[in-house]
Amino acid sequence: MKKYLLALIVLVHSYSQAQNITQLEYFFNTDPGFGNATQASITPAANIANMNINADVTALPQGIHQLYIRSKDANGNWSVTNRSFFYKTGNTTSGSLPDITQLEYFFNTDPGFGNATQASITPGTNIANLNINADVNALPQGIHQLYIRSKDANGNWSVTNRSFFYKTGNSNPASNANIVKLEYFFDADPGFGNGIDVPVTPGQNIANLNILPDISTIGLGAHLLSVRSKDENGSWSITNSVGFLRDSLKMFLQGFYTGSGNLTPALLNQGESMDATIADSITLRLHAQYYPYPVVITTKAILNTDGTLSVFFTDIDPTQNYWLSIQHRNHIETWSSSPINFNSNPSYDFTSSASQAYGSNQAEVESGIFAMYAGDINQDGVIDGLDYNNWETDNNNFGAGYLATDLNGDGIVDGLDFLLWETNNNAFIGALIP
Repeated sequence: MKKYLLALIVLVHSYSQAQNITQLEYFFNTDPGFGNATQASITPAANIANMNINADVTALPQGIHQLYIRSKDANGNWSVTNRSFFYKTGNTTSGSLPDITQLEYFFNTDPGFGNATQASITPGTNIANLNINADVNALPQGIHQLYIRSKDANGNWSVTNRSFFYKTGNSNPASNANIVKLEYFFDADPGFGNGIDVPVTPGQNIANLNILPDISTIGLGAHLLSVRSKDENGSWSITNSVGFLRDSLKMFLQGFYTGSGNLTPALLNQGESMDATIADSITLRLHAQYYPYPVVITTKAILNTDGTLSVFFTDIDPTQNYWLSIQHRNHIETWSSSPINFNSNPSYDFTSSASQAYGSNQAEVESGIFAMYAGDINQDGVIDGLDYNNWETDNNNFGAGYLATDLNGDGIVDGLDFLLWETNNNAFIGALIP
């Protein structure tokens, strides 16, 4: 039998002060256990991301398979086991590829190879750009699955590809029924019509409607949010779902701190809100655990005057650790002291200790209470003369309202804001980032 080799590029994360990777192994389809897979020869190093290995696929039959690969460092810690699908062909010589001679499709239930609806094609080795018209007339309104596959001149069938779609009751947009109901629910489905109702103005398109799910009734940690709608004919849409983490954070802003664990209602003072329990909005970013710490998720949240906030992180991997960074429009960017697993530790309090921030980069605003440094007006990561220039301009113009130069959030730009800037400028305060 001719021996086929599958060329692989090994992707392994590296990071500052990482231990050398000393062992690399791979296997197909079934895990034989850590250390029992096929060993690949490597030179120990902290980063082997660009190494190529040849995985021997000789013993595999033709068809679809799964390749798994993982590594171990000098401390005996194994990496995540990475998986990739591939297809082993009978011959890798492109000049001898047989023509594709048959194409068929079916909906929902597989009738068996060769028994589906045939599509007309011109035989060839590549039909990737072929368009077909799948007849959906016999299907009822609702969600369906379309399957499609092809066969070559040697009688070999391709993978059966699947796609979901929704058949509407009327293909004429002008006569589509209005959407009259919208509901959402968390985690378990309570049944159609039993979710949490969202008031909507009936219409054929509510794509730009924003809703604020009430997360106060669910616990901290990983959850699933699902949303669906119903039209005036009683037909329900697809139920769309997204995973998220509900987390509880606490933090203070030095400039807004008024004492006794409270922040000033800056948005109220600056004419942006009528809610006296809200301090301001902030931006939170989750970064990958290892250098260069790319941003994975960005979200905004409302900071309450008691320093608390509930964060809604979507598309987060609950098994991963993330650095958390906080940005505010006139305070120094502040990072968590170390990467956090928000599923196992869904509550994080920056205020309890300076060391809760990376590099202990917080101001003590009251005995045992800590806050982000005020004064980075231009958000360049340092408190310096450029921030002063912005403050001076607004101060000379008697600035008032929603201005970054209003460091204490009282609604006006004046000498009290200057004192905050001056103290931190003299202390050479800047952002500390891993």
